[in-house]
Amino acid sequence: MSVLSWLVLVGALGLLRANDPVALHIGGTFPMEAGSGGWAGGQACLPAVQMALEDVNSRGDVLPGYVLHMNTSNSKPGLATQQLYDLLYTPPTKLMLLAGCSPVTTVIAESAPVWKLVVISYGASSPALSNRERFPTLFRTHPSANTQNPTRLGYIYLLC
Repeated sequence: MSVLSWLVLVGALGLLRANDPVALHIGGTFPMEAGSGGWAGGQACLPAVQMALEDVNSRGDVLPGYVLHMNTSNSKPGLATQQLYDLLYTPPTKLMLLAGCSPVTTVIAESAPVWKLVVISYGASSPALSNRERFPTLFRTHPSANTQNPTRLGYIYLLC
């Protein structure tokens, strides 16, 4: 094979690879402790996240040229620091992190700015997580317990 043929082949393979979508990796912690006294929110939320990723990846107009991948771990509050370490230092590099319950979200979101990572929490309701100075890269899809308290009080008053 001549040098020119080799360069043409390598160039063609490079063009093929240029059309491959770029993989973006998300690290997610999902508690799967139903029946053991833990918060079972991960069992309910993981399928929804997987469906959302499938929807985004199947549409060429949402993130053209990219494909999302989820790297998950079973979260436990006492192991949150180890799980964060594993997500960060186990390839591939993660773009953002998902966290569930308040104790795990607190540990992950407090550490995330060091790595300039965005954290999205789907189930943490602790009012302490609303502190933007302490948690500058945390965003929640679940409201703070403080916003739920007026409704709880109203319901109690109705019962009395």
